[in-house]
Amino acid sequence: MFPTILRNSCYNGWRHTILRQFTTFKTAFPKAARNGENKYSARNIKKDYLRQKGKSHSSTIWLDRQLRDPYTIMAKEEGYRSRAVYKLKEIDERFHVFREGNIVVDVGAAPGGWSQYAVERVGITIPHSVFSIDLLDIEPITGVHFLCGDFMSESARCKLEDYIDNRRVDVVISDIAPNFSGDHSIDHEKQIDMCESVIEFAKRVAKKDCSVVLKVLQGEEFPSFMKSVRSQFQSVNLIKPKASRKKSTEIYCVLKHFL
Repeated sequence: MFPTILRNSCYNGWRHTILRQFTTFKTAFPKAARNGENKYSARNIKKDYLRQKGKSHSSTIWLDRQLRDPYTIMAKEEGYRSRAVYKLKEIDERFHVFREGNIVVDVGAAPGGWSQYAVERVGITIPHSVFSIDLLDIEPITGVHFLCGDFMSESARCKLEDYIDNRRVDVVISDIAPNFSGDHSIDHEKQIDMCESVIEFAKRVAKKDCSVVLKVLQGEEFPSFMKSVRSQFQSVNLIKPKASRKKSTEIYCVLKHFL
């Protein structure tokens, strides 16, 4: 039945993991998912999930919201692995992040929606045009070289750098987030650390005129983080995409050209 819940992901909380698993099932069995009586239907996947979670009220509300969410529905219809792709799409349409032939690094890639979009925009090159990393494994994507590892580990970053193999990167995108503890201040600090690690990695592998897209959780450290970012890039823009939850503290930084 439903795969085991991975609770200890460095990047994603269990809710992100469940949505990823649900999306994978519906992608693998699209006809079955439209059949209300099939065991892989949205109704029965939901029942099985709630059985494992103890049928908590909050879990029911959350999953109902996901199943009715227009971006989740649109992602399924258009063949994307997550609703988050529409955040990146809006960012790209506004700030022109990608160009054909670009080399891209995708940090915190699971379940792969951002990598899918990046490949569509830059095209498939030999051997790869997109290099992705996440602690959670993903299904293969043509044109994407995926590394299953903890980006916050220096050994994993070095391995990713080896895969890139001296090809200078044009774009670094990051939707990385910590495994949420429920304490926003702690989660915020961890996520800021992740963003700083992404920027440092970009300095190692990217061209000077690169673009960097970062998800940032707003909080006490946000002003000082932005001050630091503005001292490192020629162009700094902030955007909260329409696909972001209204109550979410997330905002996206679009950074261009290292100083």
